[in-house]
Amino acid sequence: MYLNVLKFNQIKICIFFIFIFFGNTIKLIGQPQNDFCTNAIAVPLEAGTSCNLVNYAVSNATFSNNLRCQNEVTTNDVWYSITPSQNVLYGNLGIFTGQCHLSIYDACNSSPIFCRPFNISNPYFNLNVNPGTTYYIRISDFSFMNGNMEFDMCFWEDCNISVSIITNTSTICDGESALLEAFANFGTPPYSYQWDQNLSPDQYQTVSPNVNTNYNVTVTDINNCSDTGTITIIVNALPIVTAFANTPVCEGFGTILFGNGGTYYNWAGPNNFNSTQQNALVEGLPQNSGTYFLTVTENNGCSSTSSVNILINPAPTLILHKNNFSCQKDSLILTVSGANTYMWNGPNGFTSILDTIVLHNVIPAQSGIYKVKGQGTNLCQKTDSIKVTIYPTYSYGDQVISCFNELSPGGQLMTATGFYIDSLTTVNSCDSIISTYFIYNATEAQVSIINDTIIQAIGGGTYQWFDCTLGQNIPNENSQIFIPTQNGNYAVIITNASGCVDTSDCVTIDVSSSQSTINPKSITVSPNPTSNIFYVHGLTQPANYEIYSLQGLKISNGSVFDQSIQILEKGIFYIKLMINNEIIVKKLIVL
Repeated sequence: MYLNVLKFNQIKICIFFIFIFFGNTIKLIGQPQNDFCTNAIAVPLEAGTSCNLVNYAVSNATFSNNLRCQNEVTTNDVWYSITPSQNVLYGNLGIFTGQCHLSIYDACNSSPIFCRPFNISNPYFNLNVNPGTTYYIRISDFSFMNGNMEFDMCFWEDCNISVSIITNTSTICDGESALLEAFANFGTPPYSYQWDQNLSPDQYQTVSPNVNTNYNVTVTDINNCSDTGTITIIVNALPIVTAFANTPVCEGFGTILFGNGGTYYNWAGPNNFNSTQQNALVEGLPQNSGTYFLTVTENNGCSSTSSVNILINPAPTLILHKNNFSCQKDSLILTVSGANTYMWNGPNGFTSILDTIVLHNVIPAQSGIYKVKGQGTNLCQKTDSIKVTIYPTYSYGDQVISCFNELSPGGQLMTATGFYIDSLTTVNSCDSIISTYFIYNATEAQVSIINDTIIQAIGGGTYQWFDCTLGQNIPNENSQIFIPTQNGNYAVIITNASGCVDTSDCVTIDVSSSQSTINPKSITVSPNPTSNIFYVHGLTQPANYEIYSLQGLKISNGSVFDQSIQILEKGIFYIKLMINNEIIVKKLIVL
């Protein structure tokens, strides 16, 4: 039979196995021939357990509790020598049957420093020792008279060290590094470190593998106890990134950044450009020229960067100008600068490639938008336009039929039938000729006094007599002759065949007196028609006056002699002059 010793929570147990070995190496010593201390078999101690299986023939063996703890040399004794590296020596004397003594000496000529009987129920022992000192272990006093004594002798040091590898990351991207730390637990420092992969014998390691790699480290403490830790660093491949664009382009034409190679995209470029689109649009401005960087990241977090240069050529800056003109028959001059070549387009199919255009005797039909496309030396183009408005010069004729005097478009007073020519400058500063044919179709109402009491209307048409004092028509008085029946002021309203109406001056009739001291015809008003100011002529003394509208409303009154009278309204009015208790009425036309 073979016995293997396992450690678990610092408890050592001897377990029987048949031809099977687990754990540390079992060293079979064989039948010893070492009855004396100086013949002790040297047993090396390793981290863990060293066991020696002994099958020993005994004869004439006796057991004495007291005898065998003495420094007595007896045959049929088994001796071992051990040099521990730690301050505690552990052992297990596996006795299969019977009992014996175990004594430990620090020198062959000394007394035992440890001694006690052993049997199957109490197989373990431990002893505080000095590291580096050789100790001699004696097994004796077997309880067999004759026969074979079989036992398993195990020695070990307490190597309860545990080693692991700590890392900041177990997964990296190709080209990145991972920090490894060898960590020892339960051992006794100082420690020594032995790494594989050609790493230095240091506790901390920085590794940059390009493939998945296992790293192993063996840590040994001051007691020569050791353990091995293992870690695997996973290496993810970097994405293969491509970035490209259509370049160069001209101002005003955007370009697209194209990217490939991963899952997540991030573009960065001039003027704080940033985009997370796989294909990003760059606005066509010259200031956006430059290098654009694309960072592509995979789902595993690994990323790569590529770049592309973009050139956005500026378009030419066109300067357009036109001469100061606006009227028909003038000359139009258009100029452009800022480019290398030009192409014009305008109204009525106009085209030109000149930088200066002169058009003579222009007409309003040539008004419109004139566009020019300029091309620079970099083949970039820019289009601009200018608006041209050509105002016509008018030659206009019109016919005006009126019952009253009229003003022509040029401000002439048209009082008689005929042609009136005006030359005008319009709001657009273009000269125009306006011809007006004026047809004066008015009638002039006049009255004459017959025998001081009979009034006769002068003029053709229809008649309506009017009471100037009352300001109203006289019913049923429609004849050319009117004979008043009472004192008053009277006039006649005459309407001609064209529908023009005129009212005569008012005359004063005194039915009771045939003598009048004032001749109404000696009193006149001018200018008549007037724009707003008139004068009363023929007065020999101041006269009071009242002015009435055609509707009989009094609009002003006062006294007049050698000064003017003003009417601010337009229309037909009557002025009533009161002279020495006599009344004279005159008609006024204000244009």
